[in-house]
Amino acid sequence: MPYRTDSGCFFQIPDMSGHGGNLVVLLPNGVSAFRFADGNNFDLESMVLAGEAIRPFCVSAPPAGPSPPPRSPLTASELRAELPGNTFYAGRYHFFMAPGGRLYGAPGDDMDVGWWRITPDGSYCRAWNVFDRRRERCYAVYRDGETFDLHVRDRWGTVSLRRTAGNPEHY
Repeated sequence: MPYRTDSGCFFQIPDMSGHGGNLVVLLPNGVSAFRFADGNNFDLESMVLAGEAIRPFCVSAPPAGPSPPPRSPLTASELRAELPGNTFYAGRYHFFMAPGGRLYGAPGDDMDVGWWRITPDGSYCRAWNVFDRRRERCYAVYRDGETFDLHVRDRWGTVSLRRTAGNPEHY
């Protein structure tokens, strides 16, 4: 999981998740955080922020180096043209975005159905009925070829998905 501290240090934080919301986070400051739960809540942010409050990940910002050119998220019209009617994959995670706003797929170990929408400001929002307990999550979407990076709005998590045209899983 990518994470940038308030002082500008950047880390890739290893995490593991298990059935029901069991989580393990190995933080760069030597703190390991564990959460044993059965509420299907997989949010890691509070664990990372609490670990950084115990012992800061870095004291000062790293020396400034060349920064990559800023990427622009896809617009609402680009999202409407690129997402519906396709299947997206990330490891075992896969789903079909049906035109008209339905999601079909395997966001976890089991099949689920959900819905999606695109907001006027260019966010892709989705909710799974069972997997995420109908919680809506909205993302800024960036594209690089057939890879789509979903950046959770107001958080620092990112999901990278590979697009395949059509519905090869036959949902």
